[in-house]
Amino acid sequence: MGKSILCYVGCLNPQDGVDHLLRSLHHLRYTFGRQDFHCVIMGTGDSFEDLRRLGRESQLNGNVNLTGYVSNQELFIN
Repeated sequence: MGKSILCYVGCLNPQDGVDHLLRSLHHLRYTFGRQDFHCVIMGTGDSFEDLRRLGRESQLNGNVNLTGYVSNQELFIN
């Protein structure tokens, strides 16, 4: 069975709740022992650095990438 790929694209501000996503992924990995997922979080906002820190502190480095801003051109490469 392969990995499930999760993706969030949007604003990374306190009211957007992306910190809840990271906490849920930590729970999935360390409570349920699941490592068969990878999450890509694309976007920028006031919480970007806090979310990067939370991802590191949650030991999700192998399962989560926070890319920052990704342009339409980068997303739709032919």
